[in-house]
Amino acid sequence: MTALRQGIRRLLARKAVRDTLLLQIGKLISTGLGALTALVLYRALGPAVFGVYGLAEAVVATFAALDLTGIGVSTTTRLAVAVGAGDREEILNLLGAHVKVALLTAAGIVALVLLLGGVVASAQGDAAAQIAALAVWLAFAKTADGLYTVPYGALQSRRSMGAFASLQTLNQAALAVCLIGAALISPTAESLVIGRLTYSIVTLALAWGLYARFRTGGDAPAYPSISAIARRAWTFSLVDYRRRYLRYGVLIALDKSLSSLFIQIPMQVAGAVGGTAAAGFLDLALSAINYAGVITSALFDNLTAIIPQAVGRRAYARLWRDFTWIVTGLAAGGAVVFGGVALAAPLIVPLLVGEAWLPAIPALTALAVYGLAAAVGGVFGPLYRALNLVGRAIAAKAVAIVSVGALAALALNLNDDPSDAAAVGAWLINGFYVVSVGLTAWFTLRVLRAAAKSSSSAFD
Repeated sequence: MTALRQGIRRLLARKAVRDTLLLQIGKLISTGLGALTALVLYRALGPAVFGVYGLAEAVVATFAALDLTGIGVSTTTRLAVAVGAGDREEILNLLGAHVKVALLTAAGIVALVLLLGGVVASAQGDAAAQIAALAVWLAFAKTADGLYTVPYGALQSRRSMGAFASLQTLNQAALAVCLIGAALISPTAESLVIGRLTYSIVTLALAWGLYARFRTGGDAPAYPSISAIARRAWTFSLVDYRRRYLRYGVLIALDKSLSSLFIQIPMQVAGAVGGTAAAGFLDLALSAINYAGVITSALFDNLTAIIPQAVGRRAYARLWRDFTWIVTGLAAGGAVVFGGVALAAPLIVPLLVGEAWLPAIPALTALAVYGLAAAVGGVFGPLYRALNLVGRAIAAKAVAIVSVGALAALALNLNDDPSDAAAVGAWLINGFYVVSVGLTAWFTLRVLRAAAKSSSSAFD
């Protein structure tokens, strides 16, 4: 027992472990709130109404996939490097550029949805006009979401995990209040969109408030004030942004956009084949798997900051040892968790959301494969970005889309049963992720192993 206590103390002495536990607690609270929100919405709205909302989000996501700046993830990665180097000027430049580019990008997405949203939604039959109109308001919510990512990424990159976990919890609490309130007032897709827009505005204010409170302190350099960021955003030249940040950002954006298509293509296929109800069933199945994935989300958040710092210190040998253990653990744990979800689906679905959602069970069972692939694959993202292997990751996703996407075209000729259409969408998602993650793991681990052979240093 004494040896066990000493081992626990040694683990807790590591900042990486403490931060992951702190983030996990926040994730569990957020997941509970999210699950409560989902249960209320699924019961209050039903498959068809919720399918309209999901398809409107899919329209916006389709245009958001055209955002090739990669400003969010690329800034977070570069900020972590700048924090490690103590480069205050670079930190200010990155934050200012993030604000400016996020605003310009959001304006472009709104314009595209206004002009072409109806075209994208046209495959959804009689609901097309409603879906296109709702997508416009969701596009405006994206503007607030883009600015929200600035303080979100800033707190994460300096490893202010207490504030970061608080922000995640407050974010989910605001989402629960806004969406549940909207559904109780009026169980329609229009009401849900109003709640979503309100949530985006509220959480934007919360994020910047926490940033102002926690931008200083700890071992990391103090971050600039909000007013300083605003001034730099106004004066920062887009020419400088193109020269210094755009190429890496474009690669990040293309990688992210291709990943979003892994979900959006199957969702559109399900809706086109089986109608809005099929899209609703697939959305429920995805939500269930993603909630089960909370067991790894805190680890991913922490590694987003840790891995770039480790690469910057050239701690490849220790990183290789820790990383291979993490991947092995995620594979074993994911098989147990998502296999359990698949087995329990026939009992969980009617108990939690009612018998109207029983046709979602085949899709939920199938998506256990996606859950396992995403659990293992998620840890590779911070690594291949830090190792500057984004181009290879893009190639892996392109291969997945070309090889599996051909099946999506064939699926459009299937029968229009909503349950079958949702299951087809689920298997398309599985195919995209399995091919992409397999290829990414193959080339990333080879590069890390080669680097580890010629170095040795501490990871945390």
